[in-house]
Amino acid sequence: MPQLTRQELYELVWSKPMKDAAASVAMSHGGLSRICHRHDIPIPARGYWSAVQAGRLASRLPLPARINAQRIDLQGASRKPRTELLEGRARAIAALRQTAAPATTTSSARRLCTNRTEEALSNARPDRFGALAAWGLGVARVRASPEAIPRALSILDKIGFLLERLGHSISSSSTPAHLSIDGTLVPFEISERFVRSNAPPDAAELARRESFTQRFPMHVAMLADPWMYRPSGELTIRLSDGRERDLTNRWADGHIRLEQQLDRVIVEAIAHAAARNVRQHDVERRLADQTAARRQQLEAGANDEAERRRKADLHEEAEHYARYLRHLRLSSAAPRSEEFSQWFKWAETHVEALREASSIAAVERELVDIDPSTTKERG
Repeated sequence: MPQLTRQELYELVWSKPMKDAAASVAMSHGGLSRICHRHDIPIPARGYWSAVQAGRLASRLPLPARINAQRIDLQGASRKPRTELLEGRARAIAALRQTAAPATTTSSARRLCTNRTEEALSNARPDRFGALAAWGLGVARVRASPEAIPRALSILDKIGFLLERLGHSISSSSTPAHLSIDGTLVPFEISERFVRSNAPPDAAELARRESFTQRFPMHVAMLADPWMYRPSGELTIRLSDGRERDLTNRWADGHIRLEQQLDRVIVEAIAHAAARNVRQHDVERRLADQTAARRQQLEAGANDEAERRRKADLHEEAEHYARYLRHLRLSSAAPRSEEFSQWFKWAETHVEALREASSIAAVERELVDIDPSTTKERG
């Protein structure tokens, strides 16, 4: 999919109906309209093309000027799956089908990330919802009630198991821990949903409150209503903080338990890594373009400054020689020889040449040589 300037995209949407213009760049009608709106590009109003077909005069809306407008990457705006994402999904699906499903792991067989997360949760203090959240180097983002933490840790361990089967891992050197897929880090989180409820507590809820009060008595004493929110027991996995809009980034307990959805989570995580990698390359390319443009500006500015210094030096040299000649003219009362007269005439001519080279007229002539259009603009 191409990259267009604002002017090129403006010409495209005013050259044919929006549906045809969108099809020419492999986008939907709505997607192209949103891109135009985002970049302040006017589009034909409803009825414009009907008026054109009927032969009635229909004028274009002008394109507003924008300083330092970048090229528009239509591929980054498309909601259709990109080739890199489809290939990443296909490789993950094939690899997961080649081996057996993960067995239930015991505490002694847990991976490094799971152990670190469990230790961080054991030292955590509840938030206003009564949830415990883990944080630290190599610690996964897990937020859940004390009752749901064992299940969340089990899911975390199974995610690590699946990644290892595909040659990937959970990073132990980032804060928080990320999924590490071919060197690309993908953020992830396991959290429990809490609900607000005023219903009378049943026996299970009363037992939970008693256990919670024994473990965190200060927390219960500090809040006016520590039981306003109740844990639902429903866990959710999120990837990339929802930033990859083309991809699925959330899975939750429903009619299918989260444990049965982990294969799909891993497949989509690999697609997330591919998308983040492409986006990172785009960012690096744009930064390189901006750096190159800035370097050209600095070089042009340096050249201009050097030229200004050269003109100033010429002017100063001309004035120095002029003062010297005036001194000779006033101080020399004796008759001048023919050689001295010739030298004096040459010196005056040289001074005039230096003054001319550093004059405003000379600068304007140089500008005309560089860009002849400057004379038309002044005219």
